[in-house]
Amino acid sequence: MSEDLKNLLDKIEKDGVAKAEAEKERILAEAKKEAKSIVEKAKLEAEAVIKKAKEDEAFNRERGEAAVRQAARDVALALEVEIKERLQRVVKACVDESMTPELMGKLIVEMQKKHLEEGGSGELETLFGAKDLEKMEKLFLGELKKDLKSRPELSLGHDFGAGLKIGFKGTDLFLDLSDEAITDLICDYIGPRLAEIIRGGK
Repeated sequence: MSEDLKNLLDKIEKDGVAKAEAEKERILAEAKKEAKSIVEKAKLEAEAVIKKAKEDEAFNRERGEAAVRQAARDVALALEVEIKERLQRVVKACVDESMTPELMGKLIVEMQKKHLEEGGSGELETLFGAKDLEKMEKLFLGELKKDLKSRPELSLGHDFGAGLKIGFKGTDLFLDLSDEAITDLICDYIGPRLAEIIRGGK
């Protein structure tokens, strides 16, 4: 083999090795770059998954807490309605029991006196529930007769069960002392305080 050929072969080999070495370095650099990119992408995706999981957890916790709060409000409202209805029934029963013919007779006598003192005629119109009308008729014909300047007009009231309604002739003054009106008055007074207690107030 001539010296020139040997030198040529050596040069080709040297160039090939250098080229292969350069290609290897290029491939390694690209592989490292790709690996770094994959790791960074995986890291970002993992962070996104973790963030989403935390957000979902927080959302679900808040939604759960909101549902519990709403359920508590619903229970309190239902309890409030139930207690108010019971209060209404109890108060109405007490009013029905308290508004006896004797008490209503005394109220009418006092109303007539007051009306006369203020310059009125003392003439009254009264309405009673069906269960009391007959008893009141007897009462006015009996023991109340002496206490009255003039006997009130007695009529049947169709829109209430007990108590009475009084009108003053010659005026627009009208007093509603029916069981419904007194019950509403008492419940309107007690109701807000009762609702406050149910909702946890002091």
